[in-house]
Amino acid sequence: MSNTPEFKMVANALKKPELWQYFDTELDKLTQHERDDLSSRLLKAPREIFEPAQEPDFTRPGGWQVGNTVIYGAVDALLPRPPIEWVVEDLFSPGSVSLLVGDPGSYKTWLGLSMCACVALGKPWIGFEAKKTVSLFVDQESGDDILSRRLGAIIRGELGDNSSPVRYCTMAGLNLLDENDCDRLEQWITGLGAGFVVLDPLAYFMPGADENTVKDTLPVFMALKQIADRTRAAIVALHHNNKGGEYRGSTAMLGAVDLLLKTNRETNSPIIEFSMKKARNVEPFRFAAQFHSEAGQVWFTPLGSRSSGKQLTDEENKVIEYLRSCGGSALKIDIEKNIKDCEVSKVTGAIYSLRDKSMIFRSNKGEGAKDNKAVYSLVTQAGNDDPQPGQEGGYEN
Repeated sequence: MSNTPEFKMVANALKKPELWQYFDTELDKLTQHERDDLSSRLLKAPREIFEPAQEPDFTRPGGWQVGNTVIYGAVDALLPRPPIEWVVEDLFSPGSVSLLVGDPGSYKTWLGLSMCACVALGKPWIGFEAKKTVSLFVDQESGDDILSRRLGAIIRGELGDNSSPVRYCTMAGLNLLDENDCDRLEQWITGLGAGFVVLDPLAYFMPGADENTVKDTLPVFMALKQIADRTRAAIVALHHNNKGGEYRGSTAMLGAVDLLLKTNRETNSPIIEFSMKKARNVEPFRFAAQFHSEAGQVWFTPLGSRSSGKQLTDEENKVIEYLRSCGGSALKIDIEKNIKDCEVSKVTGAIYSLRDKSMIFRSNKGEGAKDNKAVYSLVTQAGNDDPQPGQEGGYEN
């Protein structure tokens, strides 16, 4: 029998004294060198692995610490919580992961740069209040020259200067399926103290992966969520639509994000319409913005007010479609007459409902008291006399 009290300590700690007999028998089969080596390993092991686990107490707040994880109980869930703290009001909160999606040419990169500039300056982004914090734009598509020109135009348009805490990098080759690259991104965010991060475009951060499979997309969003949670940064990834006009890729993307914000822009129009396919922390709503470009400056302004993002009725959708087919404006009497398969009274009600939702407005107010002379226009048709996009190379993306 070998003099190895550490083995008896293990047996006693586990409250299984019978193990000592097993140890005693098995140790006799080992050489002295093997016994000494095993004894040394046990003595170096963390003492907590030999200590009985404490019984969890869920009657007091604070939860039960198990290794690096805390398991909470109802007493924690029922504690008063402060209001949600927003980085960009009603859109992006600390620790969130979001997608901004749209077709090519829908100004996604411009919008991402605009978000970064406004957050860094602590000024509203197209009407939504922003909390001032360092922002980081990680580009893997445009390259240094194009992105620097664009960001410079945005900073000038938002009246920023050299001291604006906007940070960016290009073509770093980050792969979010690689644990080392995830660590790199987290180190950048932590080192800069960034509270807002934009990744452009998502597909370039998961090279070789199949966007349409859960097995390839879910690990990317799990990694992003863990990084966001640890750093408390709001992370926004820019992504493309598919040919059907919906976001491209697996449903795992929709399930993983806190917000999926869709953009829509008609060809050659400076107007961008936003809608929410998913919003975890607010009731979905719609809003619109206008792109401006002048003398090396680029900025966005809000159009109208936010409206409900709930499903529109068939009549409301048909009114919107008819107005679009007419270039954005039409006489009320023509709308009522030309929308088929709907009762006139329901079409009239849809017009007034859309007006109340700030999706359309009467554009000839004061030019005739009679209601049948009223002209209604889409909110996103306002302000088309402003400078058109495309004046400085590549302003379409």
